[in-house]
Amino acid sequence: MARRPLIGFVLVLLLAGSAEAQSRLNFPRVLPLQELRTTGFGLVNTASSPVVANFTFYRIDGQIAGSSSLSVQAGGQVAKLGSEIFTSANASGWVQVTSSSSELQGFELVGDFATVSEGTGPAAESTQLAVIDFSREDVIHIVNTASQAGTVQITLHDANGGTLDTRSVALARFQPFSLRLGDANDDDNIDLVTLSADVQISASITSKLSGGRDIAVTNAIPRISCSPSHQSDLREVRIGRPSSVFQTSRRHRKQYRSLSRQMAVRP
Repeated sequence: MARRPLIGFVLVLLLAGSAEAQSRLNFPRVLPLQELRTTGFGLVNTASSPVVANFTFYRIDGQIAGSSSLSVQAGGQVAKLGSEIFTSANASGWVQVTSSSSELQGFELVGDFATVSEGTGPAAESTQLAVIDFSREDVIHIVNTASQAGTVQITLHDANGGTLDTRSVALARFQPFSLRLGDANDDDNIDLVTLSADVQISASITSKLSGGRDIAVTNAIPRISCSPSHQSDLREVRIGRPSSVFQTSRRHRKQYRSLSRQMAVRP
């Protein structure tokens, strides 16, 4: 079975650590309606009291397609399929989870939970993001997480910092946007994508792995530099911050495995 590249897993775990200080968790990947049956969401509550998690499913136009709430007991965890959470959803969309507690952590679980299972943490929010794309078939998903409309500038850079393509996208409140990167730049090299917006956004890239059976999800991370060459951006996205990465890795891998097992036994 094809497994997710290590760099993607490392970036996911880095972002899971940053999400601990947030009261909302964003999963920017746009889910076709039928994929709600094969996409799970796992939550972990590290607080000493119960936490209510509020799920919202936003359509392509930014309007609400479904909502639901789950209670997570103190020190507990829960995992459910998207189709169990959004029972009345009738359109494609993306998922946001909000809570009054900063102790709520979450994962998006993708696959059949028996032979194929992948997970990603919530994507960071920022007005300046960066992420690596691996091929022309990769798809970038960007969501406006703000309650007002905004504009996002998408720029593709080569390994030397040169600009390959740039475009501007207007997004309504909570509206997502998806772009196959081959439609912007048709090479098959590893490139850097930077995002600049006048509102808070989250973003992720989906990559089809070898054989087409599995999908890797890589979250965009906040940019550390706005230098013209973007060399420090590219270096940071490639290697992350090692001490934070591996501390977060040890803390979350057991939770992820436990939640994956919960999904595997569902009918």
